[in-house]
Amino acid sequence: MTDHSADTLSAALRVLVIDPPSGRGADGLHARIDRFVQLYLSQHWDAPRRFVRVRDLAYVLYDESDPGGLKDRTEDVRAALEQRLFGDHGDANVKVYGLIGEAGPLQAFMAESDATIQRTREPSLSRGPAADDANAGPDGAAGRAPNHAERPFTPVYCGVYDLEKEILLASILAARPRIGDSASGPMHVAAARLKAAPADLDAALFDVASADAAHAGAHAVVLVPIHFDSLAAAGSRRMLQERFEAAPPDVLKRLGAQVHGAPTSPSHDTLVQIVESLRPHFRLINWVVRQGAVDVDRYRDARVPMLSLAAQPDGGDPAIERARFLAKAASMRNAGILPGIDGVRDAEQIKRCREARVRYVSGAAVAPYRDQPYPAMKVCARDLPCAA
Repeated sequence: MTDHSADTLSAALRVLVIDPPSGRGADGLHARIDRFVQLYLSQHWDAPRRFVRVRDLAYVLYDESDPGGLKDRTEDVRAALEQRLFGDHGDANVKVYGLIGEAGPLQAFMAESDATIQRTREPSLSRGPAADDANAGPDGAAGRAPNHAERPFTPVYCGVYDLEKEILLASILAARPRIGDSASGPMHVAAARLKAAPADLDAALFDVASADAAHAGAHAVVLVPIHFDSLAAAGSRRMLQERFEAAPPDVLKRLGAQVHGAPTSPSHDTLVQIVESLRPHFRLINWVVRQGAVDVDRYRDARVPMLSLAAQPDGGDPAIERARFLAKAASMRNAGILPGIDGVRDAEQIKRCREARVRYVSGAAVAPYRDQPYPAMKVCARDLPCAA
Protein backbone atom coordinates (compact mmCIF):
# COMPACT_ATOMS: atom_id res chain seq x y z
CA MET A 1 0.00 0.00 0.00
CA THR A 2 1.64 3.20 -1.12
CA ASP A 3 0.77 6.49 0.50
CA HIS A 4 -0.06 8.89 -2.32
CA SER A 5 0.83 11.86 -0.12
CA ALA A 6 4.48 11.08 -0.77
CA ASP A 7 3.95 12.28 -4.34
CA THR A 8 2.34 15.58 -3.34
CA LEU A 9 4.31 18.80 -3.58
CA SER A 10 4.45 20.86 -0.41
CA ALA A 11 6.43 23.88 0.69
CA ALA A 12 8.62 24.55 3.69
CA LEU A 13 9.77 27.79 5.29
CA ARG A 14 12.73 28.30 7.63
CA VAL A 15 13.26 31.64 9.41
CA LEU A 16 16.86 32.29 10.46
CA VAL A 17 17.99 34.92 12.95
CA ILE A 18 21.50 35.90 11.95
CA ASP A 19 23.84 36.85 14.83
CA PRO A 20 21.09 36.80 17.49
CA PRO A 21 21.63 38.45 20.88
CA SER A 22 23.14 36.19 23.52
CA GLY A 23 21.41 34.72 26.54
CA ARG A 24 17.71 35.09 27.20
CA GLY A 25 17.42 37.85 24.63
CA ALA A 26 17.83 35.28 21.85
CA ASP A 27 15.09 33.04 23.27
CA GLY A 28 12.71 35.98 23.57
CA LEU A 29 13.41 37.14 20.02
CA HIS A 30 12.87 33.65 18.58
CA ALA A 31 9.60 33.29 20.50
CA ARG A 32 8.29 36.66 19.28
CA ILE A 33 9.16 35.90 15.65
CA ASP A 34 7.64 32.44 15.91
CA ARG A 35 4.36 33.84 17.26
CA PHE A 36 4.28 36.47 14.53
CA VAL A 37 4.85 33.92 11.74
CA GLN A 38 2.14 31.60 13.07
CA LEU A 39 -0.30 34.51 13.33
CA TYR A 40 0.52 35.66 9.80
CA LEU A 41 0.14 32.14 8.35
CA SER A 42 -3.17 31.60 10.15
CA GLN A 43 -4.49 34.74 8.45
CA HIS A 44 -2.87 34.41 5.02
CA TRP A 45 -2.61 30.62 4.59
CA ASP A 46 -6.13 29.81 5.74
CA ALA A 47 -8.51 26.93 4.93
CA PRO A 48 -8.67 24.90 2.81
CA ARG A 49 -4.90 25.42 2.81
CA ARG A 50 -3.10 24.34 5.97
CA PHE A 51 0.29 24.64 7.61
CA VAL A 52 2.17 22.73 10.30
CA ARG A 53 4.69 24.27 12.67
CA VAL A 54 7.38 21.59 12.88
CA ARG A 55 9.33 23.48 15.55
CA ASP A 56 10.43 27.04 16.29
CA LEU A 57 10.82 29.01 13.03
CA ALA A 58 10.20 25.96 10.79
CA TYR A 59 6.90 25.38 8.96
CA VAL A 60 5.46 23.11 6.25
CA LEU A 61 2.71 24.52 3.98
CA TYR A 62 0.11 22.44 2.12
CA ASP A 63 -2.43 23.40 -0.55
CA GLU A 64 -4.27 20.38 -1.93
CA SER A 65 -7.02 22.67 -3.31
CA ASP A 66 -4.76 24.22 -5.98
CA PRO A 67 -1.32 22.54 -6.18
CA GLY A 68 -0.51 24.42 -9.38
CA GLY A 69 -0.50 27.74 -7.54
CA LEU A 70 1.58 26.53 -4.61
CA LYS A 71 4.84 28.05 -5.84
CA ASP A 72 3.53 31.57 -6.41
CA ARG A 73 1.53 31.69 -3.18
CA THR A 74 4.43 30.38 -1.12
CA GLU A 75 6.80 32.96 -2.56
CA ASP A 76 4.25 35.71 -1.88
CA VAL A 77 4.02 34.60 1.76
CA ARG A 78 7.81 34.21 2.09
CA ALA A 79 8.47 37.67 0.66
CA ALA A 80 5.72 39.25 2.76
CA LEU A 81 7.09 37.69 5.94
CA GLU A 82 10.59 38.85 5.10
CA GLN A 83 9.33 42.40 4.47
CA ARG A 84 7.36 42.51 7.71
CA LEU A 85 10.15 41.01 9.80
CA PHE A 86 12.89 43.40 8.75
CA GLY A 87 11.68 45.73 5.99
CA ASP A 88 13.90 46.74 3.07
CA HIS A 89 17.20 46.81 4.95
CA GLY A 90 19.68 44.57 3.19
CA ASP A 91 21.79 44.12 6.31
CA ALA A 92 18.88 42.86 8.41
CA ASN A 93 19.48 39.97 10.77
CA VAL A 94 16.34 37.94 9.95
CA LYS A 95 16.03 35.99 6.70
CA VAL A 96 13.32 33.66 5.36
CA TYR A 97 14.32 30.60 3.31
CA GLY A 98 11.86 28.41 1.40
CA LEU A 99 11.76 25.16 -0.54
CA ILE A 100 9.03 23.56 -2.66
CA GLY A 101 9.16 19.85 -3.43
CA GLU A 102 8.20 16.36 -2.34
CA ALA A 103 8.56 14.90 1.14
CA GLY A 104 12.19 13.74 0.81
CA PRO A 105 13.71 17.11 -0.14
CA LEU A 106 11.58 18.86 2.48
CA GLN A 107 12.85 16.45 5.15
CA ALA A 108 16.43 17.23 4.17
CA PHE A 109 15.71 20.96 4.26
CA MET A 110 14.15 20.71 7.74
CA ALA A 111 17.10 18.65 9.03
CA GLU A 112 19.79 21.07 7.77
CA SER A 113 21.52 23.21 10.37
CA ASP A 114 21.15 26.99 10.28
CA ALA A 115 24.83 27.26 9.35
CA THR A 116 24.39 24.92 6.37
CA ILE A 117 21.38 26.85 5.11
CA GLN A 118 23.23 30.16 5.30
CA ARG A 119 26.22 28.65 3.49
CA THR A 120 24.40 26.81 0.69
CA ARG A 121 21.16 28.70 0.03
CA GLU A 122 19.80 32.10 -0.81
CA PRO A 123 16.92 33.65 1.18
CA SER A 124 14.35 32.89 -1.53
CA LEU A 125 12.06 30.04 -2.61
CA SER A 126 14.18 27.18 -3.99
CA ARG A 127 12.79 24.14 -5.73
CA GLY A 128 13.38 20.49 -4.97
CA PRO A 129 14.36 18.02 -7.71
CA ALA A 130 10.80 16.66 -8.08
CA ALA A 131 9.10 20.03 -8.56
CA ASP A 132 8.13 21.26 -12.03
CA ASP A 133 11.14 22.84 -13.75
CA ALA A 134 13.23 21.23 -11.02
CA ASN A 135 16.17 23.61 -11.21
CA ALA A 136 14.20 26.83 -11.61
CA GLY A 137 13.71 29.35 -8.86
CA PRO A 138 10.62 31.52 -8.49
CA ASP A 139 11.82 33.88 -11.20
CA GLY A 140 12.99 31.16 -13.60
CA ALA A 141 16.60 31.35 -12.45
CA ALA A 142 18.47 28.32 -11.18
CA GLY A 143 17.53 27.47 -7.61
CA ARG A 144 19.53 25.57 -5.02
CA ALA A 145 18.34 22.00 -4.53
CA PRO A 146 18.89 20.52 -1.09
CA ASN A 147 22.32 19.05 -0.59
CA HIS A 148 21.50 15.45 0.36
CA ALA A 149 25.17 14.64 0.88
CA GLU A 150 25.18 16.82 3.97
CA ARG A 151 22.69 14.50 5.69
CA PRO A 152 24.44 11.13 6.11
CA PHE A 153 21.30 8.99 6.09
CA THR A 154 18.10 8.28 4.20
CA PRO A 155 14.99 8.09 6.44
CA VAL A 156 12.86 4.96 6.03
CA TYR A 157 9.96 3.44 7.99
CA CYS A 158 8.87 -0.06 8.96
CA GLY A 159 5.45 -0.93 10.37
CA VAL A 160 4.57 -2.10 13.91
CA TYR A 161 1.80 -4.70 14.21
CA ASP A 162 -0.43 -5.43 17.22
CA LEU A 163 -0.78 -9.23 17.29
CA GLU A 164 -3.71 -9.15 19.71
CA LYS A 165 -5.85 -6.59 17.87
CA GLU A 166 -4.48 -7.40 14.38
CA ILE A 167 -3.86 -3.73 13.64
CA LEU A 168 -0.93 -1.99 12.00
CA LEU A 169 -0.70 0.86 14.46
CA ALA A 170 2.71 2.55 14.19
CA SER A 171 5.85 3.06 12.11
CA ILE A 172 9.43 3.04 13.32
CA LEU A 173 11.72 5.62 11.71
CA ALA A 174 15.14 4.23 10.86
CA ALA A 175 18.30 5.66 9.30
CA ARG A 176 19.85 4.02 6.25
CA PRO A 177 23.46 5.27 6.10
CA ARG A 178 24.54 6.98 2.87
CA ILE A 179 28.23 6.17 3.33
CA GLY A 180 28.74 2.86 1.57
CA ASP A 181 26.69 0.84 4.03
CA SER A 182 27.07 -2.89 3.40
CA ALA A 183 24.33 -4.05 5.76
CA SER A 184 21.30 -5.76 4.26
CA GLY A 185 18.86 -3.32 5.79
CA PRO A 186 18.62 -0.02 7.63
CA MET A 187 19.85 0.30 11.19
CA HIS A 188 18.27 2.22 14.03
CA VAL A 189 20.69 5.16 14.04
CA ALA A 190 24.09 3.50 13.74
CA ALA A 191 25.86 6.59 15.05
CA ALA A 192 29.39 5.25 14.74
CA ARG A 193 28.84 4.32 11.09
CA LEU A 194 27.28 7.69 10.36
CA LYS A 195 30.22 9.46 12.05
CA ALA A 196 28.02 11.69 14.16
CA ALA A 197 27.20 12.10 17.84
CA PRO A 198 24.11 10.04 18.79
CA ALA A 199 22.30 13.07 20.20
CA ASP A 200 22.80 15.06 16.96
CA LEU A 201 21.29 12.19 14.96
CA ASP A 202 18.46 11.88 17.45
CA ALA A 203 17.66 15.57 16.96
CA ALA A 204 17.81 15.28 13.15
CA LEU A 205 15.54 12.23 13.15
CA PHE A 206 13.08 13.95 15.48
CA ASP A 207 12.83 16.75 12.92
CA VAL A 208 12.29 14.24 10.08
CA ALA A 209 9.57 12.40 12.03
CA SER A 210 7.88 15.68 12.94
CA ALA A 211 7.65 16.65 9.28
CA ASP A 212 6.48 13.17 8.19
CA ALA A 213 3.98 12.42 10.95
CA ALA A 214 1.06 14.01 9.10
CA HIS A 215 1.44 11.45 6.28
CA ALA A 216 0.60 8.61 8.69
CA GLY A 217 -2.92 9.86 9.34
CA ALA A 218 -4.66 10.83 12.54
CA HIS A 219 -4.54 7.46 14.33
CA ALA A 220 -1.06 6.10 13.53
CA VAL A 221 2.03 6.78 15.61
CA VAL A 222 5.53 7.51 14.29
CA LEU A 223 8.22 6.14 16.63
CA VAL A 224 11.33 8.35 16.76
CA PRO A 225 14.58 6.47 17.51
CA ILE A 226 16.43 8.04 20.45
CA HIS A 227 19.57 6.48 21.87
CA PHE A 228 19.52 5.59 25.57
CA ASP A 229 22.96 7.19 26.03
CA SER A 230 21.68 10.52 24.65
CA LEU A 231 19.01 10.54 27.35
CA ALA A 232 21.25 9.28 30.14
CA ALA A 233 23.69 12.21 29.76
CA ALA A 234 22.27 15.38 31.33
CA GLY A 235 23.58 17.78 28.64
CA SER A 236 22.26 15.93 25.60
CA ARG A 237 19.00 15.08 27.42
CA ARG A 238 18.47 18.80 28.07
CA MET A 239 19.18 19.62 24.42
CA LEU A 240 16.67 17.05 23.21
CA GLN A 241 14.05 18.14 25.76
CA GLU A 242 14.27 21.70 24.46
CA ARG A 243 13.60 20.38 20.98
CA PHE A 244 10.64 18.32 22.16
CA GLU A 245 9.21 21.30 24.06
CA ALA A 246 9.44 23.48 20.95
CA ALA A 247 7.33 21.08 18.88
CA PRO A 248 3.61 21.93 18.61
CA PRO A 249 1.07 19.67 20.35
CA ASP A 250 -0.54 18.57 17.06
CA VAL A 251 2.83 17.10 16.02
CA LEU A 252 3.69 15.52 19.39
CA LYS A 253 0.37 13.70 19.60
CA ARG A 254 1.43 11.70 16.52
CA LEU A 255 4.90 10.79 17.83
CA GLY A 256 6.25 8.04 20.06
CA ALA A 257 9.77 7.48 21.36
CA GLN A 258 11.75 4.35 20.44
CA VAL A 259 14.53 4.32 23.07
CA HIS A 260 17.08 1.96 21.57
CA GLY A 261 20.34 0.77 23.09
CA ALA A 262 18.65 0.36 26.48
CA PRO A 263 20.62 -1.79 28.97
CA THR A 264 19.17 -5.10 30.15
CA SER A 265 19.57 -3.93 33.76
CA PRO A 266 19.75 -0.12 33.88
CA SER A 267 20.24 2.06 36.92
CA HIS A 268 16.87 2.72 38.56
CA ASP A 269 17.57 6.44 39.04
CA THR A 270 18.73 6.91 35.43
CA LEU A 271 15.74 5.02 34.09
CA VAL A 272 13.27 7.07 36.14
CA GLN A 273 14.92 10.33 35.03
CA ILE A 274 14.60 9.35 31.39
CA VAL A 275 11.01 8.17 31.75
CA GLU A 276 10.02 11.46 33.38
CA SER A 277 11.80 13.48 30.68
CA LEU A 278 9.98 11.68 27.84
CA ARG A 279 6.50 11.07 29.24
CA PRO A 280 5.15 14.65 28.78
CA HIS A 281 6.16 14.78 25.12
CA PHE A 282 5.33 11.45 23.47
CA ARG A 283 2.13 9.51 22.88
CA LEU A 284 3.88 6.23 23.71
CA ILE A 285 7.38 5.09 24.68
CA ASN A 286 8.98 1.80 23.62
CA TRP A 287 12.24 0.66 25.21
CA VAL A 288 14.45 -1.52 23.02
CA VAL A 289 17.12 -3.91 24.34
CA ARG A 290 19.53 -5.98 22.29
CA GLN A 291 19.77 -9.01 24.59
CA GLY A 292 16.99 -11.19 25.95
CA ALA A 293 18.14 -11.54 29.56
CA VAL A 294 16.35 -8.36 30.60
CA ASP A 295 15.80 -7.39 34.25
CA VAL A 296 12.01 -7.09 34.20
CA ASP A 297 11.82 -5.81 37.78
CA ARG A 298 14.01 -2.78 36.98
CA TYR A 299 11.73 -1.73 34.14
CA ARG A 300 8.58 -2.49 36.14
CA ASP A 301 9.74 -0.29 39.02
CA ALA A 302 10.22 2.61 36.60
CA ARG A 303 6.70 2.07 35.19
CA VAL A 304 7.93 1.37 31.67
CA PRO A 305 4.91 0.54 29.43
CA MET A 306 6.58 -1.29 26.50
CA LEU A 307 9.77 -3.31 26.16
CA SER A 308 11.05 -4.77 22.89
CA LEU A 309 13.96 -6.87 21.71
CA ALA A 310 15.97 -5.92 18.62
CA ALA A 311 18.60 -8.65 18.59
CA GLN A 312 21.79 -7.89 16.64
CA PRO A 313 24.58 -10.36 15.72
CA ASP A 314 27.14 -8.39 17.74
CA GLY A 315 24.95 -8.67 20.85
CA GLY A 316 24.81 -12.48 20.82
CA ASP A 317 23.13 -15.10 18.64
CA PRO A 318 19.79 -13.48 17.61
CA ALA A 319 17.88 -16.79 17.86
CA ILE A 320 19.16 -17.41 21.40
CA GLU A 321 18.40 -13.84 22.46
CA ARG A 322 14.86 -14.08 21.05
CA ALA A 323 14.29 -17.33 22.96
CA ARG A 324 15.50 -15.73 26.20
CA PHE A 325 13.26 -12.72 25.68
CA LEU A 326 10.22 -14.84 24.81
CA ALA A 327 10.76 -16.82 28.00
CA LYS A 328 10.34 -13.57 29.95
CA ALA A 329 7.25 -12.38 28.07
CA ALA A 330 4.85 -13.73 30.71
CA SER A 331 6.67 -11.97 33.54
CA MET A 332 6.62 -8.74 31.51
CA ARG A 333 2.85 -8.95 31.07
CA ASN A 334 2.43 -9.69 34.78
CA ALA A 335 4.49 -6.56 35.49
CA GLY A 336 2.24 -4.45 33.26
CA ILE A 337 4.80 -4.24 30.45
CA LEU A 338 3.77 -5.02 26.86
CA PRO A 339 6.50 -7.13 25.16
CA GLY A 340 7.54 -6.68 21.54
CA ILE A 341 9.98 -8.19 19.04
CA ASP A 342 11.66 -6.13 16.32
CA GLY A 343 13.25 -7.62 13.21
CA VAL A 344 10.73 -10.46 12.65
CA ARG A 345 11.68 -12.08 9.35
CA ASP A 346 9.21 -14.90 8.65
CA ALA A 347 5.86 -16.45 9.53
CA GLU A 348 7.47 -18.97 11.89
CA GLN A 349 8.89 -16.18 14.04
CA ILE A 350 5.48 -14.47 14.12
CA LYS A 351 3.94 -17.80 15.23
CA ARG A 352 6.42 -18.11 18.12
CA CYS A 353 5.72 -14.53 19.17
CA ARG A 354 1.98 -15.21 19.16
CA GLU A 355 2.43 -18.39 21.21
CA ALA A 356 4.43 -16.42 23.80
CA ARG A 357 1.73 -13.72 23.78
CA VAL A 358 4.10 -11.04 22.55
CA ARG A 359 1.97 -7.96 21.85
CA TYR A 360 3.90 -6.09 19.14
CA VAL A 361 6.08 -7.23 16.24
CA SER A 362 7.90 -5.41 13.44
CA GLY A 363 10.21 -6.41 10.63
CA ALA A 364 10.26 -7.71 7.07
CA ALA A 365 7.54 -10.29 7.81
CA VAL A 366 5.19 -7.54 9.04
CA ALA A 367 5.59 -4.33 7.03
CA PRO A 368 8.90 -3.74 5.21
CA TYR A 369 10.84 -0.50 4.98
CA ARG A 370 9.49 2.28 2.79
CA ASP A 371 10.00 6.04 2.51
CA GLN A 372 6.80 7.15 4.30
CA PRO A 373 5.09 6.11 7.56
CA TYR A 374 2.36 3.49 7.34
CA PRO A 375 -1.22 4.54 8.09
CA ALA A 376 -3.08 2.81 10.91
CA MET A 377 -5.18 -0.02 9.48
CA LYS A 378 -6.76 -3.37 10.24
CA VAL A 379 -4.75 -6.25 8.73
CA CYS A 380 -5.50 -9.94 9.23
CA ALA A 381 -2.42 -11.86 10.33
CA ARG A 382 -2.76 -14.21 7.34
CA ASP A 383 -2.34 -11.19 5.02
CA LEU A 384 1.06 -10.23 6.41
CA PRO A 385 3.42 -8.85 5.29
CA CYS A 386 1.81 -5.57 4.26
CA ALA A 387 2.81 -4.22 0.86
CA ALA A 388 5.35 -1.38 1.04
